[in-house]
Amino acid sequence: MDLTYALLDHQLRQKYPTEHIGVWNSQKKISRIMLWDGRCHGQDTLYLYDVANHGGRLPSVPRSDILFLIPEQDWPLYEQEKGWSLLYTDSIQAVNDTLQACTDFQTWTSQILILSKVEHNYSKMMELSCSYLKMSFMIIDSDYKIAACHSYDAVPFWRDGIASGKMDTQEIQTLYLDCPDFDKTFSKNGLTYYPYTTLDGHKIYYYNIDYPGGYLARLIIAVPSGQDTQETFILLEYLSEHLSTCYRHCYEHRSKRSSSERIYSYLRKLLQGSQVDRPDAIQTFQSIGWLPAHTYQVLRLISEGHINSTQTLGYFCFQIEEQFPAIRAIEMDSGIFCVYDLSMDKNLDRFQEDLPIFLRDDLFKAGMSDRFSDIFNCYLYGRQAADALRIGSQTDPDLWRYDFSAYSMSYIFQKSTEDYPAQELYHPAIRILEKYDASHPGTELLATLRQYFLCGQNASKAADAMHIHRTTFLYRMKKIQQLTPLRPDDPEDILHLMFSFALLSHQ
Repeated sequence: MDLTYALLDHQLRQKYPTEHIGVWNSQKKISRIMLWDGRCHGQDTLYLYDVANHGGRLPSVPRSDILFLIPEQDWPLYEQEKGWSLLYTDSIQAVNDTLQACTDFQTWTSQILILSKVEHNYSKMMELSCSYLKMSFMIIDSDYKIAACHSYDAVPFWRDGIASGKMDTQEIQTLYLDCPDFDKTFSKNGLTYYPYTTLDGHKIYYYNIDYPGGYLARLIIAVPSGQDTQETFILLEYLSEHLSTCYRHCYEHRSKRSSSERIYSYLRKLLQGSQVDRPDAIQTFQSIGWLPAHTYQVLRLISEGHINSTQTLGYFCFQIEEQFPAIRAIEMDSGIFCVYDLSMDKNLDRFQEDLPIFLRDDLFKAGMSDRFSDIFNCYLYGRQAADALRIGSQTDPDLWRYDFSAYSMSYIFQKSTEDYPAQELYHPAIRILEKYDASHPGTELLATLRQYFLCGQNASKAADAMHIHRTTFLYRMKKIQQLTPLRPDDPEDILHLMFSFALLSHQ
């Protein structure tokens, strides 16, 4: 915002009372203010020089006396928008006051811009403006709650709001319900006078803050009587616009953060196997485009080179989501759980290429579940991812990524031997043939039976694989049938036998 007559009028009017006609609201930037000693020597008096009444020219003065000057071409062309040149007596105090007014204004506007566009702190913006403009401000949201409140001169209504943090029924009645234009005022734009309530020594103005979809909040301003000038409104409009932008940003951020917090809360509960409000969870996931029937996958990550602190893992959760937008990452159980919506990823091949690079560069190992089609099954597949990581890290420590599908049999073997030693689960034929081979060296009946099933119960292929004659192989198979209760035509018996061979190979 340019340095305007508005700021000088606001800050200097009371100290240098003067008669002036027209308005001081030129939006042209003042580059200099001229010091003029034409009259009233020795007094700190502010004079106004009307360019229109002097042929559009400024009086000739020594260059050394020019502090600021408004170029002639910058004067408004329309008579109703007359600009004014500010001329002073040769007084150091008047000069200092003017310079201080300019400095204060520049400081205020720069702080407003920082708070509005960088820090996004509308409450601090109101606090600074309360002191600078010497007015009281309050923002009331659409639920009639006080979002921020700052009082300059202890306005009773403001004082109560600061103390309670909310409006009582009488205040709502006074500021809203008693207003004949209650509904219509929400659609008004710009700074608006509010004639339906009065405060001693103040006039009430409001500025509605809207948002796509309708009314969001209302900025209420208590302007001391005598300061409700057009020049003051220029400053208030400037402040109101920035406050509105800042408040909208904060509201949007809160909305997104609230939705985001619900998303992470639901994902955490699902991964822990807790019950959730299914309809609300569906609606929450839909806010980011996730549908229950999408295809999902769970990843479990453990750091190999970092301290697994909450702060460190939180940082990597952010990095993961930045690099892989279809993933939501949660710090959980001294590691990271990621839920990946494959249906939202337009380049699945890219993910397969980039994930190993991320894991290697940031020293993570990852277990990956099978893909599934109902997000409410996260608990089951989160366990898959964790088990894949645990088993894979034990059996293949040099790898970065472990798919559960590659370790599912290892998981089955581990779970099946938690209560009994592996040999107690073998098919009876295994123990019989082990004992027979031990007492009859060279028979290799157990190896013969295993090879027979590995070759799809094809005797010729099995004999070739063992480098023995087919007749010898058939003799061994006949001996096996004599020694064991094996039933080759029983699928369950054959499954038990094959599982026994797999257990045997994992010992």
